[in-house]
Amino acid sequence: QACLVNPASVDLGGADRQAWVPPPRRCCSSSPATAAVAVSSPRTMNHLSLLLLVASGSALKVLVTGAGGRTGKLVFQQLKESASFAPVGLVRSKKAVKALRKVGGADDAEIVQADVTDGAALAAAMAGCDSVVLCTSAVPQILPFSIAKVLFKKVVLRRAEPGRPKFKFAPGGTPEEVDWLGAKLQIDAAKAAGVKRFVFVSSMGGTQPDNFLNSIGKSDEDGSGGD
Repeated sequence: QACLVNPASVDLGGADRQAWVPPPRRCCSSSPATAAVAVSSPRTMNHLSLLLLVASGSALKVLVTGAGGRTGKLVFQQLKESASFAPVGLVRSKKAVKALRKVGGADDAEIVQADVTDGAALAAAMAGCDSVVLCTSAVPQILPFSIAKVLFKKVVLRRAEPGRPKFKFAPGGTPEEVDWLGAKLQIDAAKAAGVKRFVFVSSMGGTQPDNFLNSIGKSDEDGSGGD
């Protein structure tokens, strides 16, 4: 569903360097110099402040993308509670804007509504930011009828392999568009904006192509959209 980036994967260095391009299956490279940190579990959110304050002696403007999601809201809240940070939450929908205002305590100046597949919008959102915390992720919606089919095959027909439920995604919100292209655009935009630190919050199994989370977006017809 998302890529778990090795801490040595993303180079936000000089302008002469090429933008980091994650491969479709494994999102790891071997850049020796890095300004990125990978976070694979929400349990490590308590350490974000320390990660972002390294080599910095002043308050930081931090853009949290996917701030309307479960993890993104937690990150935004923790940054907002510290006087050392000036967080800005990037969200996709009006519903997420309302949620961040209610749960995260954000005001209008602290919220940007944009799509992570819109390079121009990302560039505008990251202008002047010291750090970026990527919390975006495709959100699968299970198809109820597919659950019934699986249960019928398992309970009634007693098949050893009854299959698995099927999922759908909102238009423009597939794993390929959000977790792959959207992540790449965010990293490229951060480099172009001169962002000093980039925290990539991933999901478990991000480096395992056969992991369930990496295949739920794959099309049965042509195999596209997964991994």
